[in-house]
Amino acid sequence: MAVKANNCHCTGGRRRDFAYQADKLLLKRHAEAAQGARYMIITLNPDWRIRSDPLQWIVEQRHVRKRGEPDEYEEWVVWGYYNTLAGAVNSAVGARVRSLEGEYPHTALEPLLGFLADIRRGVDEALEGLKT
Repeated sequence: MAVKANNCHCTGGRRRDFAYQADKLLLKRHAEAAQGARYMIITLNPDWRIRSDPLQWIVEQRHVRKRGEPDEYEEWVVWGYYNTLAGAVNSAVGARVRSLEGEYPHTALEPLLGFLADIRRGVDEALEGLKT
């Protein structure tokens, strides 16, 4: 008679237990790292920001719920999680560009790419200034 570790014969049960334990350990490490940790919020504009925690960069977009109603409120919705600031900036800028409506000529791309490069340089310079 075969004994199963769990009620899941497709993964043998052990794999699910291992994944659960790994997730528990990761959450514990994240909570320990967050205790007393500093974080940063970079405001890109009134509707977009990049927030950090000890393990990642988080891109957030502002949403106003129930606009115009008496119980209107504002919340920040997570757009994505990134392990580098460059990835977070690329995502936020890309999302903003993708949200533009209309038809643009191919010549509009060059100034846009230059503007993105300026943003990246500005972020790098600001971070260097924080180190000193």
